[in-house]
Amino acid sequence: ASGALTELATNGSYLTGTAWTVAGDAIYYTGAGGAFRVPRAGGAATMVADAFAALGLDLSPDGARLAYGINGGDARIYTLATATEVALDRPCQAIRFAPDGASVACVSGGALVIIDLATGTATTVVADGVPFIAGVDWYADGQRLVFTSDVGIEAVTLAGARTVLVDAFAAIEVDLAPDETALVFVTNGAGELSIASL
Repeated sequence: ASGALTELATNGSYLTGTAWTVAGDAIYYTGAGGAFRVPRAGGAATMVADAFAALGLDLSPDGARLAYGINGGDARIYTLATATEVALDRPCQAIRFAPDGASVACVSGGALVIIDLATGTATTVVADGVPFIAGVDWYADGQRLVFTSDVGIEAVTLAGARTVLVDAFAAIEVDLAPDETALVFVTNGAGELSIASL
């Protein structure tokens, strides 16, 4: 509403990704040397996972697990309470938990796939045309996603039906508003965020 900028942490990098806690009282982010949590009201950041070269980041709907990619390696699912992680069978340049927490959307090697976390089975939704630096998010129904593509920002059903939402060249991150009436995205090389109404 005001456009005011508040700096909460200074140890981010070009790989940094962010995720709100369910309550909105803190932010998880990937920074120099790992994954961190910082209070929304300000204060010291705390390392929660020793995850070198982590990129992209998401928090599971129940707040119990983190998902993140690793630059040059396979993506990971990290359980906060036990400080344990499990590697997925592929790298993910962008990764987001499904609304039910049972699977993740993963941008991997130009494709958008859904990975079932119980079985590890991957289902391809978009076979190609997703940039290496990408963004993805879920609609609340768990049946559609929004993602950055070679043509802009698109919506896609799990069956693969695609619709262009925003003609946004070089969009590299995307987040869908909780009420699904708008999305925010970053353009590669630009310093500002852009918000588009849907």
